[in-house]
Amino acid sequence: MLWSLVESQNKNKTNISYYVAFWAFNPTVVAMSTRGSNDNIITALVFVTMYFLVNKHYVTSALFYGLSVHFKIYPIIYALPLYLYIDCDKRAIRAN
Repeated sequence: MLWSLVESQNKNKTNISYYVAFWAFNPTVVAMSTRGSNDNIITALVFVTMYFLVNKHYVTSALFYGLSVHFKIYPIIYALPLYLYIDCDKRAIRAN
């Protein structure tokens, strides 16, 4: 999922493996995974939200975002940027 998200945003399709490896082998992520924290699940849900949002599947994106906020409250800070992204996308469609 992370690979697809980075690939969709990277126009020249280079260094995708470096970006994904930087996240996957980040010592903080590894340490949190080994101690039994569910923060990685929340992060994965936010990545899935972003993936569906970029691919314009707004309802599916909203469901995953709601699930991530249900697990913990801190993904709520992404509400404003997500709204602005959708609003700008809708305005670009209306302008054409």
